[in-house]
Amino acid sequence: MAKNKNLLIFLLFSVLGFILYMNTLKVGFVFDSVSLKYDPQIRDIFSALKDVFLQYSSNRRLAYFTFAINYLIGRENPIGYHIFNIIIHILTAFTVYKFLEIFTKKEKASFFAALIFLVNPIQTQALNLIVQRMVLLSGLFYFLTLYLYLKNRETDKKRYYILAIISFLAGIRCKEIVITLPLVLTFIDYKNIKKIIPFYFIAFLPILFKIMVALNGNNQIGKVFNMKQANADLTRGKYFISEFKVIVYYIALILLPLKLRIDYDFKVDNSFFNIDVLFPFFILLVLIFLIIYLYKKKFLYSFSIFLFFMGIFVTSTIIPIEDLSFEHRVYISSVGVILFITLFIDEIIKSKIIKNSIFIIILLIYSGLTINRNFEWKNESKLWKTNIKYTPNKVRPRYNLVEVYLKEKKYNLALEEIDEILKIDNYYEAYKDRAKIYLETGDYNKALKSINIAISRYNKDIENYEIKIKIFEKLRKLDKIEETALKSLEIEKSAKMYNYLAEANYIRKNYNKAIKFANLGLEVKNNYRGNYLLGNISMKFSKYDKAINYFEQCVKIGRMDSKLYKRLKWLYQITGKKDKLKLGTLKK
Repeated sequence: MAKNKNLLIFLLFSVLGFILYMNTLKVGFVFDSVSLKYDPQIRDIFSALKDVFLQYSSNRRLAYFTFAINYLIGRENPIGYHIFNIIIHILTAFTVYKFLEIFTKKEKASFFAALIFLVNPIQTQALNLIVQRMVLLSGLFYFLTLYLYLKNRETDKKRYYILAIISFLAGIRCKEIVITLPLVLTFIDYKNIKKIIPFYFIAFLPILFKIMVALNGNNQIGKVFNMKQANADLTRGKYFISEFKVIVYYIALILLPLKLRIDYDFKVDNSFFNIDVLFPFFILLVLIFLIIYLYKKKFLYSFSIFLFFMGIFVTSTIIPIEDLSFEHRVYISSVGVILFITLFIDEIIKSKIIKNSIFIIILLIYSGLTINRNFEWKNESKLWKTNIKYTPNKVRPRYNLVEVYLKEKKYNLALEEIDEILKIDNYYEAYKDRAKIYLETGDYNKALKSINIAISRYNKDIENYEIKIKIFEKLRKLDKIEETALKSLEIEKSAKMYNYLAEANYIRKNYNKAIKFANLGLEVKNNYRGNYLLGNISMKFSKYDKAINYFEQCVKIGRMDSKLYKRLKWLYQITGKKDKLKLGTLKK
């Protein structure tokens, strides 16, 4: 009977989860997920699997292994990534239900709390930012570990204890936020501290791994632990006091998830003695007092508050992170707030009809808000416009909107947005984006003027020089191309810049210089353009074997176009290496 009940509940969670998130399957790689598309760690599944067990420089290898599975199945198609995320969220919600059921002994309250967790729109960021699967997996293993531990306590079967340890280890390999779990276990079961000690040891593993990496690489321990500030102005003290208002806002956002956005605009506080710090600090003191006061009188309420704090402990205390807040950071903590409210409603409202009606109304409202928010995620320009509406003075959402307009070739809208950015912040990135637009639209003089301003404001960005070279290519100014590439090389050795120099000399028929610069580029990085150019020069001087070697390097790098195909085919024929064609060495 219990198995049938669990199956029905899981099916309900699954159907509801997919209904809410079905319209997000084609949401692309947005914001911090963009880099995942180009991450070499996900392109070799066997290497990713090996790293789960053997690579300790990062504690997120299990999460990356799941990305590698997605890449193997669907490459860069986002649908598979989103389906995976939805499944994890459904599993987490069901695990929350099982944990709360065994922990609270209140079946109905546990059921509704897990359902509210499932449909709450605050979770949309964790699901739709593909890379935040790390948070989803951490949440899954967090609550699975708690459930298995309590199952062991209830049944005294060792297998549940062993599985709890394995689950916690898996969570550690997804994201470090799970390291607070031993504290939660101690809060629940301090009388059995001996059983909890192994969990403290596992929680110490991420620190141990970083020490090993530091010693192996002769690095300073402080650097490996990110002891430097997130930026020059954000000290540990400032970050800590600035988080007071963020934490209070998190609670409000979980309960009333309105005005959701990717990028919030909380200001860094410089002093403890101002109302923005003192008022939320007082609220947090009250909550901490309630944890202690309710511990014996109303233990479940005390636990709910404690769980909320433990879920955000890593991201909201003394370890400075560049961004003060993100919605996905409350994925675990939200269970604490939801449990508190659910228990309160369950206890205060005596009528079953009224109680169930309240829960159903909450579920319907949250579900509607989630579907509406997911429609915003589906349209990237709308996503950033919504963000700008709520944070008009923050430039990063505006920059992201500019990037969307550039992808959609809406250049006039992009220029208008750049004008708005420059009213807020005279940063070089705006001039760089403006130069890109003018380059794309053929207004090369304006493009050159904009990129020169960008370089004058920040001359360390190599992309600025690349844009400038592209402008000079359009203007056919070889001297300026060489001059710009040489300036860039003073800042950073780059295969691209050596290739620009090689190509400029190739056009001038200065083949020796072209060969020299192309080879210097290959020393920095084996690349297609350098090999292709050297192959062409070798052909020009009838050095066919050399040309074949260079062109075959191009094939190994992974690119084959019609020109390269024709060149290699001709070279194989003229050198009597037709067998390479038959053996499939050459693929069109």
